[in-house]
Amino acid sequence: MEVTRDLDNSIKSFETRVQNLILKGDKRKASNLLEEHISQNKPITEKEILKFTLEPSGMTVAHKLAHRGDKITDKEILMLCGEDRSKENSLYGHSGCSVAYIMAKKGHSFSDKDILKLGSENNKSTVAHAMASHGHFFEDLEVLKFKDDKGTSVAHIMASNGHTFKEVELLNITNDFGFSVKDFQSVSDSRSEQL
Repeated sequence: MEVTRDLDNSIKSFETRVQNLILKGDKRKASNLLEEHISQNKPITEKEILKFTLEPSGMTVAHKLAHRGDKITDKEILMLCGEDRSKENSLYGHSGCSVAYIMAKKGHSFSDKDILKLGSENNKSTVAHAMASHGHFFEDLEVLKFKDDKGTSVAHIMASNGHTFKEVELLNITNDFGFSVKDFQSVSDSRSEQL
């Protein structure tokens, strides 16, 4: 019990120190401390710190935790996108994706439509796209029609993974390269036949 209390006090003390640095405007030092803390697999419990944008990457602390594999359930935190710095720093710059997107890329599933469509507001791949690429099955027509920046719908991804659609409305969705969901489905079917 004493060890747990000491650990809790240690985390609280660390978080207070970081918040003081943020208030003073020393974002770089706060970022360095947080990066080190996270790399040591230590938790972050303060919600305001989870929202903090790390320098110079542009991702939030919550993004970093999601990359680490932490499971985050707070909707507000899941919807954080950080700052898109990919053009400024192609090697280390954050792309502006949501925390939920990173988690979905790691295999987590979500059902809230507000979460599933994250990314669509910037014409990017959505959380639903990431889930579909992991084999997740969607029935909701609206979700199946979500498109990324190349016009590829969630239905395209599911079709390429072997799912068969019968709805003409879905089969005729076309991406920016002129390929329909039906085309993706045909390629997937021919691959299955070759096996």
